[in-house]
Amino acid sequence: MEDKENYGILTTDRNLIITYWNSWLEEKTKIPREDIVGKLITEIYPDLIDRGITKIFEEVLQNGVVRILSTRFHKYLIPIELSYPSKYFDKMRQRVTIAPLKTEKEVVGLIITIEDVTQILEEEMELKEKLKSPDEKERILALKKLSQMEDEGIVEAINDESWKVRKIAVEEIKKKSGKFAYELLKRMKEEYRNLSVLNSVIQILSSTTDLDILYALSQMLKDKDPDLRLYTVQILSNINFEEAEDLLISALSDSNPNVVFSAIEGLGNKKSQKAVPYLLKFLESKDYYLGVAILNALKEINDPTIIEKIYPYFEDELFKPHVIEILGELGDKNSVKILVNHLNQSPEYIEDILEALGKIYRRYENIYEEGEYIAKEIKDNLTPQGLKNVLDFIFKLREETLKNIIPILAYLKDPTVERYLIKFIGNPNVRNEIIEVLIKYGKEIEDLLIESLRDEDIEIKTLAIMALGRIGSKKAVPYILEQLEDENLTIVCAGALAKIGDRRAFDPLIKKLGHPNPYIRQSIISALNSLGHPEMRERVKELLVSNNCYEKESAIKIIGYFGYEEYKDDLIKLLEEDNEEIRKAVYENIVFFDDERIFEILKSGLEKEKRKIREVIARALIYIEKEKALPLIEIALKDSSPWVRYYAVKSLVFHNPPYIIDLLEDLLHREESELVKAIIIESLGKIGNKRAIPLIQKFLDSDNKDLILNSISALGNIDHPETIPLLLQFLNSRDKDLKKEAIRALKNKKNPIVIQNILWCTITENDKDIIKEALLAFLQMGILESYRAILSLSLYADKRDMAIDTLSQIPLEEIPNLLKACNNITKIEKKALILALERKRKGVTKYIAQFLKDDDRDVKIQAIFSLHNLGSIEEYKILKDFLLEEKDSEIIQIVKNILEGREI
Repeated sequence: MEDKENYGILTTDRNLIITYWNSWLEEKTKIPREDIVGKLITEIYPDLIDRGITKIFEEVLQNGVVRILSTRFHKYLIPIELSYPSKYFDKMRQRVTIAPLKTEKEVVGLIITIEDVTQILEEEMELKEKLKSPDEKERILALKKLSQMEDEGIVEAINDESWKVRKIAVEEIKKKSGKFAYELLKRMKEEYRNLSVLNSVIQILSSTTDLDILYALSQMLKDKDPDLRLYTVQILSNINFEEAEDLLISALSDSNPNVVFSAIEGLGNKKSQKAVPYLLKFLESKDYYLGVAILNALKEINDPTIIEKIYPYFEDELFKPHVIEILGELGDKNSVKILVNHLNQSPEYIEDILEALGKIYRRYENIYEEGEYIAKEIKDNLTPQGLKNVLDFIFKLREETLKNIIPILAYLKDPTVERYLIKFIGNPNVRNEIIEVLIKYGKEIEDLLIESLRDEDIEIKTLAIMALGRIGSKKAVPYILEQLEDENLTIVCAGALAKIGDRRAFDPLIKKLGHPNPYIRQSIISALNSLGHPEMRERVKELLVSNNCYEKESAIKIIGYFGYEEYKDDLIKLLEEDNEEIRKAVYENIVFFDDERIFEILKSGLEKEKRKIREVIARALIYIEKEKALPLIEIALKDSSPWVRYYAVKSLVFHNPPYIIDLLEDLLHREESELVKAIIIESLGKIGNKRAIPLIQKFLDSDNKDLILNSISALGNIDHPETIPLLLQFLNSRDKDLKKEAIRALKNKKNPIVIQNILWCTITENDKDIIKEALLAFLQMGILESYRAILSLSLYADKRDMAIDTLSQIPLEEIPNLLKACNNITKIEKKALILALERKRKGVTKYIAQFLKDDDRDVKIQAIFSLHNLGSIEEYKILKDFLLEEKDSEIIQIVKNILEGREI
């Protein structure tokens, strides 16, 4: 293990015997490595037991989590004398990270890092004194500096007499609330009737990640004052800990209805499956005030087992709209029948019902690829009166609802419905949905689409042409050719004609090659290239001598595309033209021909042509032989234009001569353009040679952030261990972009040390973008150690859902190996893994079923619900067999409730 400057690093085995002691610790403690390795850490520092530190060691060893010691409460891990006199401290103040030391299968010890933060804390003490200054500006300046240092002294500022100071304090503390949780709770209990303080504290504490505050909050739930209990529930509702659910469930029995209402909302926000039976029991009271809150909470919890239990409330007019919404989120085949039956009888709640049916369809389509099954159920149960009710209301629907039901309407295959669909073709907000539906109809609907080409609305015409192209309608070709004359439709017509591939379009398209709009010309050229008409070879001959410069340019591009050798001399002659665009087109396409003259032509162009043409030549050099290209590239690399040099570097890298590193090094030393430096750095990374590392390293300290980003990315592409420490340093950067780029670069280093460092960085990170980047890196590494790192992040409530989502993307073939490597994981990790498998859906049933044999009942219950959510006969058979062996009465009842009414 390498020593890290400015940090202490020590490791222990599972018995807390010291196995490593780095040089920083040797220097600071005056204890040589050989005198301490092999000894019990509590033998050297017995006060670790009295100070409760050994309990933290045990937690990390047992659960595999990372713990950071607070400098406020623990002050230090090991006592180290200061090397200078301090006004505030007698010993070094330390920031300590305690992490598990792991093999593939188990935790084998601890790795502990120690950072000296004494000087930082001294500066914080000075700033806290300035917070008491009578000068508002001085207080604001001190507050901003303190917030950067993450000192809990900024909590004092939420009670400042100045609203400006309080506002800054709230904004800053919200970013790091867990660090100041105790101070905030203390402030809340003391001053919760001061609204300015109370609102600030609630905003902040609601995002805390400090588990230790739960006990204090549980005591506050017992307070006599209902307002304090209500505010406590609001905090519990937003804290990302499973344990907070139990406290919220206990609040359901509070005597104050506002507290109960808030607790119900909180359980919904937390998606607490544990709370479902309590909420259903409450619903039986039919209290409208609480009932609506309960139905909303049940919708958020997303537990499909409740569906049959809420059907009776569909007939209650007070609850009906809320029940409809839940059926949309969680409903099945039976729910469809209930909803469609209502459509048949009454237009009341029609938009809510259509929205619900659309959501059921989308869910079945996205998860099971069985949206058609739901559409068939709707079709089989919908009466003519029901269809009339739908069509009478269809133009009043919200666009989001319309998007969801369009595929269902299409499935009805009703002529009336088809005409309604065509009417919607001009609506840009449902354009994609309409096109996909019309394509599914295919040629059954092409007459309606052709008819819509007569519409005055340009959007309707555009969509009809696109759909006819996708369908491949040869019948529509004459009608599309009529629209080709409309410049607003020419490009979309050309695209459709290219897809249809009908040669009747050849002559009309040829006539458009002289259009002055370059985008229209390119669309016409692409369409003609797709047609591949046998007369093309002869027709371009006429175009090359046309008086229309645009026709000439188009002909040159077609000749280059098809490689018509007989026109080589004609192209070369066109280099004498005054028109720059024609010459540019020649240079772009002449490189596709084999001719000895081309080298001298390109050389002359690089020496004499205008800048834009020289850029084209430099870019085109990738298309000629290496031996001929390299001398031309060397000329382009000395060009006065940075863009010419930029493309020359790209061509150089494409040909990759043996001396490329030397040449790029020389270029880098004399290059002034940041643009060209960036492409050189990127190229050095792609080449991947060890010699490139020191060349790139110089730019890691650049004043130009873009060059630093390029350098980090380039180092990530070089497969050499020397790049790892250079990249790891950016994991501690305060710049979000640099940190993200470092994580992206490090994903190429499938190294346990790299994985551990990214994991430590992510555990203490609050920025969701960086967390997502780290999870993606672990996923792309694609090895067991990186998959385990993703699972480890599920231990942290604020990262759990993202970790589960990433786990669900692990390839199915890797799952057996992952499960074997996860023998000693915690309950939380097991539940996360089950949820990830559930999200994966296909091929995971047997893996989820393994958790039915787990010793932990919560893990079993999660496996049961996940199997139920998969919802096929296979899963229900597994649950039925499981009943024969299970002894836990509560679990048996859960499974029976799930299986009730199922035909297995």
